[in-house]
Amino acid sequence: MRRREFFKNLGLGIGAGMLSLPKILQGEQKSVIKNIPSCRVVQLHDPDTTFWNFSTGYYGNYVNQGLTNTMVETGVRELTGLSNSISAWQQIMSSYHAGDKVAIRVNFNNCDSYYPSHNMIDSVIQPINSIISGLISIGIPASDIWVYDASRILPDRFTSGSFHTGVKFYDYEGGNGNQKATFNSSNPSRVVSFSNTNIPSHEITDVLINAQHLINVPLLKAHSTGVSGSFKLHMGSLNGQTYPDLHPYLYDLEKNPLVDIYKNTNLKDKTRLIVGDGLFGARSYAAIPERWSIFGNKSPNTLFFSLDPVALDTVMQDLLHTQWPTGNMSPDDHDHLHCAFTQGLGIHEHKDKNGRYSQIDWIKIEL
Repeated sequence: MRRREFFKNLGLGIGAGMLSLPKILQGEQKSVIKNIPSCRVVQLHDPDTTFWNFSTGYYGNYVNQGLTNTMVETGVRELTGLSNSISAWQQIMSSYHAGDKVAIRVNFNNCDSYYPSHNMIDSVIQPINSIISGLISIGIPASDIWVYDASRILPDRFTSGSFHTGVKFYDYEGGNGNQKATFNSSNPSRVVSFSNTNIPSHEITDVLINAQHLINVPLLKAHSTGVSGSFKLHMGSLNGQTYPDLHPYLYDLEKNPLVDIYKNTNLKDKTRLIVGDGLFGARSYAAIPERWSIFGNKSPNTLFFSLDPVALDTVMQDLLHTQWPTGNMSPDDHDHLHCAFTQGLGIHEHKDKNGRYSQIDWIKIEL
């Protein structure tokens, strides 16, 4: 570890634009993972983790797996405050019982083929390999770990990079050796009913219904909702591919469908960890990763760790807005985060004039 910076900002006062703090809902996520501050966001940066030249080949082939492993191991230790990664994973997965299934939600919003030729931003395999290694290190069998995107395809260039035999991959079509993410359950919890009555109900994939634990891996990319983060991610856990009935209401401050989706027990109460993947970053949901001026004209090379989807998305969105203050990104584009905050799903605030948070326990680490 070459350099280390800590920004722990509790007690610094309410920043500009901060809403009054509600009582955080006490769901399973908050109660079974003891001694981890729910408002903590760990942000790690290692400039050497990726080495793509932004023109040649598939960007996912230019990631150092060993450095990614170190980032994930460091991230879970800092999140939990424990001295080794095995103890940290045991803490994060403290509600695990033998035979439980662990779902990992990845993002392939730009993928409609098992062999895509484009370079638009989607998940890369290296952080997923590192997360799975952590789960296996505490005795969770690879065969009980399910990586999924229920509305898109998991391409061969992603799944073939897995080095854990037995992990199951689920996608929309169920081809190329992957399992199909079905919607056959009769469990009443499968139904997401929306507070806006103009939106018909949707169903959650059987992958989530049948799993007992969930790890979310959103990407550091801008969207018309501000950030395509932990909330937008789970539109892809519902039946359907384009969701035309949801999109007109993504900017509702009071009845936001992204918040309704996350409040479903199969998401909110099963989420054990959120790992924001910012190894690469893009200025829109369907853009090619590019150089970031705020990271020395390189990729962001950053991972984020939290239990709080609102706080993690807030930190990622602030980075996106710092890099691209105009265009697809606007300070007013994150209505769902304000809605989620007021409904007790986590902490959303704006930085103060010194670039600090008052309620988010932000730990920034340079490796």
